[in-house]
Amino acid sequence: MPIKTISTAQFFGRISTVLCVLAAACAVLIVIGLESPPRVLGYQLRLPSSTSSSEIILTFNRGMDRHSVENNFHISPDVSGKYSWSGTSFVFTPDDTLPYGQQFTMSVFKDALDEDGRPLAADAVFSFSTPQLQFAYIGVDADEAGRLVLSNFDGMQRDILTPQDLHVDKFAITNDRQKIYFLGYTQVYQTNHRDELYLYNLQTKALQQITNDQNYLNKDFSLDPTGNLLLLSRVQVSPAGVYLTQLESWIAQTSDNIFHKFLNGASVGTAIFSPDGSYILYKTRDGNYQIVPSDASDDKQAVFVGSYDEAYGFHPLKPLLAFTKYDTTDLFSMNNFLYLFTGTGSVQKIDFGTGGLARDTVFLPNGKGFVVIFSKKDEALDDKNSFYPLRIFHLYYDDLQTQKIQQLTSDPDFSEEDQVVSPDSRYLLFQQYETFGPDVVIDPAYRAVTDSLGSVQSGGQIVMMDLQTHQTTKLPMKGSHLAFLP
Repeated sequence: MPIKTISTAQFFGRISTVLCVLAAACAVLIVIGLESPPRVLGYQLRLPSSTSSSEIILTFNRGMDRHSVENNFHISPDVSGKYSWSGTSFVFTPDDTLPYGQQFTMSVFKDALDEDGRPLAADAVFSFSTPQLQFAYIGVDADEAGRLVLSNFDGMQRDILTPQDLHVDKFAITNDRQKIYFLGYTQVYQTNHRDELYLYNLQTKALQQITNDQNYLNKDFSLDPTGNLLLLSRVQVSPAGVYLTQLESWIAQTSDNIFHKFLNGASVGTAIFSPDGSYILYKTRDGNYQIVPSDASDDKQAVFVGSYDEAYGFHPLKPLLAFTKYDTTDLFSMNNFLYLFTGTGSVQKIDFGTGGLARDTVFLPNGKGFVVIFSKKDEALDDKNSFYPLRIFHLYYDDLQTQKIQQLTSDPDFSEEDQVVSPDSRYLLFQQYETFGPDVVIDPAYRAVTDSLGSVQSGGQIVMMDLQTHQTTKLPMKGSHLAFLP
């Protein structure tokens, strides 16, 4: 069959005709699109993290009259918050973290207008639910002993995550609620636990061992709040168990878990990441606290903070740190002071109105205050048969705005410790020990020592407190190292 040929003019003429038809079609579509009413393309719920608050994002198909959208936005149950925009996306940021386990309905009423004054065709209505409040702990009793356990809010639904032959010592949960890193051991090396670092995936239920170097004993670890960095404290040992180095710090990206020496292997005693993971607060060998960028190669970038005994972490929203320091003017009283150190270098001493010991200090995620355990002078127990100081500790709340301290627990028959606050700042979870029962009410600062020696079992009755009503509920289990899922 002969091939039909056309002239160049005919070819370009036909191309021009096709292009004209396409242009006309596009013009019609654009006109139709502009004439059609605006609409919401969808929404996105962002849960709070260490660096951001809850956000609800509604995306429109075109530019909107922002004032009219804000006036026609509603969420039920009622939530106060602030409005902002990013292009055609409307962002609602609640003043407080949305409560867990609750269903919400949000609407943009049809009176909302686009930039040309056209309203929505109908109300745009969406529903969503926030995640259920869950927490993890290391079990004490029966099948849960030494194992990582995940529990629902009231403790009635619990899942044991780790095998029976793997004893868990410490764990940390990523902000995306998907992974748990932990130190655990299956064997005792000389007189030490042969702790290795593991990763448990909450989505796939897979357990992965990360470290396995027989030349090192792992002593502690920290996970940065963004979930990107791991800091591991370890010591090199000989086959006979002789320590060959002092405590060294190693750091790794969680994307590859390849560890290298942090600050050229400097000893980082207590290591705490800043809320955005960009800085690390650590204690030097001479007992001073310094802060350094988490990507620093040596300590030349370190900034001296002060000489304190213990550090309890960063405020979630502003440069504020909590420390304790012993009263060196009265060595026999075993008193210490709680200090708040600001980014400007100023220091505020917290006044409990009496001498005593302050220990675990936890800032509320909303930044409005902190919860601390405190033992008054007269709450020290006299027991000459005990190798460890016995004291009753109770929970106190310090409001950073009013600077007023409120005692949350006061029953002398019980002592509280290891408190954590839920991500919505609503609930307080803690351990409780009977003062004159089978439990040993020691100073919590000695728990790590007793754990390593096995002389005193850690893990008290787990109790939940509603911080709004102060009502407490004893949950049906005992445990230690409590942590809410973000």
